[in-house]
Amino acid sequence: MSLALDNILVDEEALDFADEAGLKVALDEVARFSSAAFPTMPLHFVLDIDPENSRDRQITVYMDATGWSSQQMLAAHNAWFQQLAASALGPLQRSFFRLHLTESA
Repeated sequence: MSLALDNILVDEEALDFADEAGLKVALDEVARFSSAAFPTMPLHFVLDIDPENSRDRQITVYMDATGWSSQQMLAAHNAWFQQLAASALGPLQRSFFRLHLTESA
Protein backbone atom coordinates (compact mmCIF):
# COMPACT_ATOMS: atom_id res chain seq x y z
CA MET A 1 0.00 0.00 0.00
CA SER A 2 1.45 3.32 -0.99
CA LEU A 3 -0.02 5.49 1.75
CA ALA A 4 0.70 5.24 5.46
CA LEU A 5 -2.24 5.85 7.73
CA ASP A 6 -1.93 5.39 11.47
CA ASN A 7 -5.30 3.73 11.97
CA ILE A 8 -5.06 1.26 9.04
CA LEU A 9 -3.85 -2.33 9.17
CA VAL A 10 -3.91 -4.26 5.87
CA ASP A 11 -3.32 -8.01 5.95
CA GLU A 12 -0.73 -9.35 3.54
CA GLU A 13 -3.37 -11.53 1.84
CA ALA A 14 -5.49 -8.45 1.12
CA LEU A 15 -2.46 -6.67 -0.36
CA ASP A 16 -1.60 -9.70 -2.52
CA PHE A 17 -5.19 -9.96 -3.74
CA ALA A 18 -5.33 -6.23 -4.54
CA ASP A 19 -2.12 -6.57 -6.54
CA GLU A 20 -3.32 -9.70 -8.37
CA ALA A 21 -6.75 -8.23 -9.16
CA GLY A 22 -5.46 -4.80 -10.22
CA LEU A 23 -7.03 -3.14 -7.18
CA LYS A 24 -4.02 -1.42 -5.59
CA VAL A 25 -5.21 2.08 -6.51
CA ALA A 26 -8.73 1.15 -5.37
CA LEU A 27 -7.37 -0.16 -2.06
CA ASP A 28 -5.50 3.10 -1.52
CA GLU A 29 -8.65 5.10 -2.26
CA VAL A 30 -10.82 3.00 0.09
CA ALA A 31 -8.17 3.23 2.82
CA ARG A 32 -7.96 7.00 2.38
CA PHE A 33 -11.68 7.71 2.68
CA SER A 34 -12.15 5.08 5.41
CA SER A 35 -9.42 6.67 7.49
CA ALA A 36 -10.93 10.11 6.92
CA ALA A 37 -14.40 8.86 7.86
CA PHE A 38 -13.19 7.12 11.02
CA PRO A 39 -9.94 8.92 11.98
CA THR A 40 -9.81 7.67 15.57
CA MET A 41 -10.92 4.10 14.90
CA PRO A 42 -8.55 1.24 14.07
CA LEU A 43 -9.47 -0.23 10.68
CA HIS A 44 -8.41 -3.72 9.65
CA PHE A 45 -8.47 -4.65 5.95
CA VAL A 46 -8.86 -8.42 5.52
CA LEU A 47 -9.32 -10.67 2.50
CA ASP A 48 -12.54 -12.66 2.92
CA ILE A 49 -13.01 -15.75 0.77
CA ASP A 50 -16.38 -17.46 0.38
CA PRO A 51 -15.95 -21.00 1.76
CA GLU A 52 -18.25 -22.39 -0.94
CA ASN A 53 -16.63 -20.54 -3.85
CA SER A 54 -12.95 -19.71 -3.50
CA ARG A 55 -13.15 -17.38 -6.50
CA ASP A 56 -15.57 -15.12 -4.59
CA ARG A 57 -13.18 -12.82 -2.72
CA GLN A 58 -13.66 -9.39 -1.17
CA ILE A 59 -11.60 -7.03 0.93
CA THR A 60 -13.52 -6.33 4.12
CA VAL A 61 -12.83 -3.30 6.29
CA TYR A 62 -13.39 -4.37 9.89
CA MET A 63 -14.03 -1.67 12.48
CA ASP A 64 -14.76 -2.15 16.17
CA ALA A 65 -17.87 -0.14 16.99
CA THR A 66 -18.22 -1.33 20.58
CA GLY A 67 -20.38 1.06 22.56
CA TRP A 68 -22.08 2.53 19.52
CA SER A 69 -25.86 2.53 19.31
CA SER A 70 -27.50 0.71 16.44
CA GLN A 71 -28.40 4.12 14.97
CA GLN A 72 -24.76 5.25 15.07
CA MET A 73 -23.66 1.99 13.45
CA LEU A 74 -26.27 2.29 10.70
CA ALA A 75 -25.34 5.93 10.05
CA ALA A 76 -21.62 5.05 9.87
CA HIS A 77 -22.31 2.10 7.58
CA ASN A 78 -24.45 4.19 5.25
CA ALA A 79 -21.96 7.08 5.20
CA TRP A 80 -19.11 4.70 4.32
CA PHE A 81 -21.08 3.18 1.43
CA GLN A 82 -22.05 6.64 0.19
CA GLN A 83 -18.37 7.56 0.09
CA LEU A 84 -17.61 4.32 -1.74
CA ALA A 85 -20.34 5.06 -4.29
CA ALA A 86 -19.13 8.65 -4.72
CA SER A 87 -15.51 7.61 -5.21
CA ALA A 88 -13.83 7.56 -8.60
CA LEU A 89 -13.84 3.75 -8.51
CA GLY A 90 -15.88 1.92 -11.10
CA PRO A 91 -18.75 -0.38 -10.15
CA LEU A 92 -16.65 -3.53 -10.57
CA GLN A 93 -13.88 -2.14 -8.37
CA ARG A 94 -16.39 -1.04 -5.72
CA SER A 95 -17.87 -4.55 -5.62
CA PHE A 96 -14.65 -5.91 -4.10
CA PHE A 97 -14.94 -3.85 -0.89
CA ARG A 98 -17.28 -3.95 2.09
CA LEU A 99 -17.45 -2.62 5.64
CA HIS A 100 -18.11 -4.80 8.67
CA LEU A 101 -18.75 -3.16 12.03
CA THR A 102 -17.92 -5.43 14.95
CA GLU A 103 -18.48 -5.30 18.69
CA SER A 104 -16.02 -6.83 21.11
CA ALA A 105 -17.43 -8.80 24.00
